[in-house]
Amino acid sequence: MIFVDSISSNSIELISKNLFFEGLTTNPTILKKNGISFEKALQTLSEVRGTHFVQISLRDERYLNYLVENPFYSNKIIIKIPWVPLKISKFVKKLREKEYKICATAVYNFNQIISALTLDVDYIAFYYSRMLKSGYKKEYVKDLLTIFPYPEKFLVASLKTTEDINEVIKMGYKNITIDEELALEFFEMNFPNNDLEKFENDFEEELN
Repeated sequence: MIFVDSISSNSIELISKNLFFEGLTTNPTILKKNGISFEKALQTLSEVRGTHFVQISLRDERYLNYLVENPFYSNKIIIKIPWVPLKISKFVKKLREKEYKICATAVYNFNQIISALTLDVDYIAFYYSRMLKSGYKKEYVKDLLTIFPYPEKFLVASLKTTEDINEVIKMGYKNITIDEELALEFFEMNFPNNDLEKFENDFEEELN
């Protein structure tokens, strides 16, 4: 499944018109960039086709409490929790009681994955590009699926290039997030033998 990292009006239009996008993903930086509050983001995403991700804070429990007080968002919204294993149990428990799906995010290490799988979260999100920049090797990312064979749970987040997309797909990952610009670039079609134009011209000749 493909999610778009944005909550802009253009991205909302993009996923509304193209059904192969599963939904939108947000984080505090994306909300700040678009000048939208946490509450407004929830209201907006609840009206947009698809399933969407919203991140909460571990420091400020007002975000958690708002979700608990408004459980109807659980039909459309998956909650991203920054995955600090010794700090997240309370958050998971309260959200599960209100039937929210949960995504462990900012995952890098085995201890995070093991604890996330033990709590049976719905998604485990790691930042591929950031991992490589931080010194992790591509082999480490590839081997995660061998050690933890749950491709339906892993979400490879914030891919930056078409090459990155192709790379993680070849590794066996099924769920990715990309920004709006990359989404447009990745799905732009150029037929090597001008097939589409030929077919359309043949249709025109038939009609004439």
